[in-house]
This record gives sequence, structure tokens and C-alpha cells, in this order.
Amino acid sequence: MQASVTGSKLAITFVVMMAALMALIDITIVNVALNDIRASFATPIDQIGWVSTGYMMANIVVIPMTGWFQRRFGYKRYFAGSIVLFTVAFTVLSLLSMSGVQATLPDRSRGARHSPGLRSQTSAKACS
Repeated sequence: MQASVTGSKLAITFVVMMAALMALIDITIVNVALNDIRASFATPIDQIGWVSTGYMMANIVVIPMTGWFQRRFGYKRYFAGSIVLFTVAFTVLSLLSMSGVQATLPDRSRGARHSPGLRSQTSAKACS
């Protein structure tokens, strides 16, 4: 039994293509940021590869749940909710990044003793 497509096929194609583009941009951001992440945590290149691996594994975990979510909430609601959730999370993290808030705790990182952390930045501002 095949469901008929309602709505503009051109609009549906455009929306699906934009969602695919968002996913592509998302993984590209992760891969481009690897060098900066490596430098921030003073981590060797062979260990920072786990960031990409973890990102891919998170996607692999979500894929089987997708079918259940689609049956539970409907294809359109699940798709729209996923796009909204991604956009909100991306916007919040971008705004935090632009305001100077660090998403990580530098004092807990392996290279915190060798890189300026939150305390040293705060004390430097207080001294000037």
C-alpha cells in the first residue's frame, strides 16, 4: 500500500534537499573544526579522530530510532521537529560562541595546564 503525495512535489523536493544540505554542512563543520579542537585540548592527531567517530556513531544510534519516531509522530511532524530542533540547537550554540561562552570546561581538559583557561583569562582581565 503506497501513500499518495499531497502538496507541491517541487516544494517537497526543495525542503528535503535543504535538510540534506544542513546535514552535510553539519559534518563539514565538525571536520573543519578538528584542528582547532586538537589545538585547544593539546591532543595528538590520532586521538582527535575520535571526535568524528563519535559524531558518526551518534548518527548510527539515531537511525534505527527514526523509524519508530516516524510511525509514532508521523513523517511530516518528525521531519519538521528534527529540522526545528537542529536549527534551535545550532542557533543557541552559535550565539554562545559569539558571546565568548566556552562550551567546554578548560580546567578539565588534558592540556589545561598549558593553555589559557577560564581562570587565567578572568585574572588577566582583572589585572589590566
